[in-house]
Amino acid sequence: MFLHLSLQKSALPQHADALPMQAHDYPSWFQNTVQQVKAYLKGETTDISTPYQFVPNKIKWQSAWEALSEIPYGQTTSYKSYSQRIGLKNPRNAGWVLSQNPLPLVFPCHRVIRTDGSLGGFTPDPKIKKLLIDLEQTPHD
Repeated sequence: MFLHLSLQKSALPQHADALPMQAHDYPSWFQNTVQQVKAYLKGETTDISTPYQFVPNKIKWQSAWEALSEIPYGQTTSYKSYSQRIGLKNPRNAGWVLSQNPLPLVFPCHRVIRTDGSLGGFTPDPKIKKLLIDLEQTPHD
């Protein structure tokens, strides 16, 4: 079963509780993940963690995706810096690696932007990237 999030500005913290959550809908580990996503969208947590295992054809990028967790909440880094950090010569290649990220809230690829400060791409929609960056940079009580 998959959880599809469609983020709109109006959905960010005020509608986080609208995410489907019935005890019988998801395995227990995923119920915890859904609760973490809700808390993240409300600004109550800066981290989402979930058990995961990479499929063999994706395992080579595991360390690249895990390196995203080193970018602090509310901050960004450039594709160039990120590509250097993970050992790639071309920032465009880093963009491709990020586009393959299977868990974009767990491995926060939205925190990687262009050197000139513009957003760059984001799968499935760059507008979501902007919303997530704004959410993280908004002070929360």
